[in-house]
Amino acid sequence: NSGPPAEEVSPTGSVAAEEEAARAEAERVATAATGLAIGVSPVAPNAAEMLCSQRPLQGYEVPGSVLVGYGPHYVTGNRWSPSSSWKSSRLRAGDEVGVLISSKGDFVIYVNGNQVFRTKDKSLTASTVATKRSFYPLVDLCGSVSAVSMLTLANPPSKPLE
Repeated sequence: NSGPPAEEVSPTGSVAAEEEAARAEAERVATAATGLAIGVSPVAPNAAEMLCSQRPLQGYEVPGSVLVGYGPHYVTGNRWSPSSSWKSSRLRAGDEVGVLISSKGDFVIYVNGNQVFRTKDKSLTASTVATKRSFYPLVDLCGSVSAVSMLTLANPPSKPLE
């Protein structure tokens, strides 16, 4: 009689404890951040996981979200990493911020037509984009930000990616 499989334990404790610690750190960073986090999600706003009691409270909790912000962080699949020296807290009223997902899986942020952040993300690979997968804009307001206007028919800058 071998019984149920033993829970996999990491050197620092249980998997559940590590996940809880990571979530607490994410909440601490998001709470301390000012500015905004901006990105995309493959989950439609009217999807079941976005309605009623299941609705995520933070942008990084949206399944499949890819965001940059919360200070200088890049968040994908609920994994946090330093993004760059760009911080959304430097934005001022009237700034135009754009998100571009390239056919090669690049995630690019523009501010006033200038590229300020670029990375490749395997969740946004060419095969995903080539299948015409829909992405929805996602903006998470942090700190003292009180309003954002969405420009629905804006075009990407006509500059090559840096």
